[in-house]
Amino acid sequence: MVSFAREARLAMYASRWIRFVPAVALMALTLVACSKSAQTYLERGNAQLEKGNVDAAVLEYRNAVGKDAMFAPARLKLAEAYLRQGNGAGALAESVRAADLLPKDADAQLKVGSLLLMAGRAEDAKSRADKALAINPKNVGVLVLRANAMAGLKDLDGAMKDMQQALSLYPRSSYQSNLGAIQAACGNLAEAEAAFRQAVTTDPKSVPAQLALGQFLWAAGKPADAEAAFRTALSLQPANHSASSALATFYLRTDRAAEAEPYLKKTVEASGAVDAKLALADYYVGMKRPADAVAVLEKLGAEPRYWALARTKVAGIQHMLCPGERLPGRRLIAGVQLTCERQASGDRSHASYSLVAITISRTTSRNVCAPSRSTSQNATIDEDRNRRRLTVRPVRVTD
Repeated sequence: MVSFAREARLAMYASRWIRFVPAVALMALTLVACSKSAQTYLERGNAQLEKGNVDAAVLEYRNAVGKDAMFAPARLKLAEAYLRQGNGAGALAESVRAADLLPKDADAQLKVGSLLLMAGRAEDAKSRADKALAINPKNVGVLVLRANAMAGLKDLDGAMKDMQQALSLYPRSSYQSNLGAIQAACGNLAEAEAAFRQAVTTDPKSVPAQLALGQFLWAAGKPADAEAAFRTALSLQPANHSASSALATFYLRTDRAAEAEPYLKKTVEASGAVDAKLALADYYVGMKRPADAVAVLEKLGAEPRYWALARTKVAGIQHMLCPGERLPGRRLIAGVQLTCERQASGDRSHASYSLVAITISRTTSRNVCAPSRSTSQNATIDEDRNRRRLTVRPVRVTD
């Protein structure tokens, strides 16, 4: 009897175990399938990114992190894709998540630190750099990142020490220019000029090095030498819009506006950027050539997304520069506003553009023809009541 009861219990336990094993196996297979699915989405995203289909790549990477929120490689690639989309906030958020998932990965800390620095979060950038240097004390890119972060925190001595250490490991042209900017911020102008010139010597064909040298020389009160550096940069890459823009700005700010026109045109041709087109139109307005300004704006307005902006600027020109044609200008503004309001109410895809255009049109009578401003150099010139000063700005680390 006892034997029979014992055998019954063993049979019952065996039955339960038989039912439990397939359940465990099924769960394991499901987890493996989910992992493989995230990897598959990652690979699809990489393929799309290689083809230049950034939007499609973003979708695949988001699917990957949706399947596995702890899948750091997908978050890193999603951050990269967001950057290529121009979505800086999204790129920073995903980089932070990836770096937190990879605390021992110096490269992940470097990437997020660079984005934090670009976002103006110097203290957080320095913290990431410290983590990366604890992993690899001789990582040149991280040393440059920490130097830039300390410069942003006004610790210029520490910044100079890190930059010099980076240069001792890798005497790169861009690092020399960065050292020059830090030296200038410390007031060591002779040492700064030597560093900028050494950057050009290290890489004579570097357009950024020539531009940085030109900006410094201009700030230091050596306009002839600055012009020569800008011209050298443009000769190295005639289609480089940063070089043509630098020359145009130089001529505009040194009372040689007539010489700026061809370089403003070159900037438009090289970049095709809206800001460049608006700058050219503003130039024509300033030179009392409204017809040329209108011609530039009409071409810009041929693109649907910029139609309202261009038409509003044209209305502003008629309103402000042509006293005898103020009524047509007002009518044009009213037409733009009416069209935008209709689009905003009837087509959600155009609502944001339309509301912005309405705001512009309502402020036209005050300042619609105000010159556009844009800066893109690591060291820029700010004129404050006829006094020039050199402003040091963080440099994005790239290897």
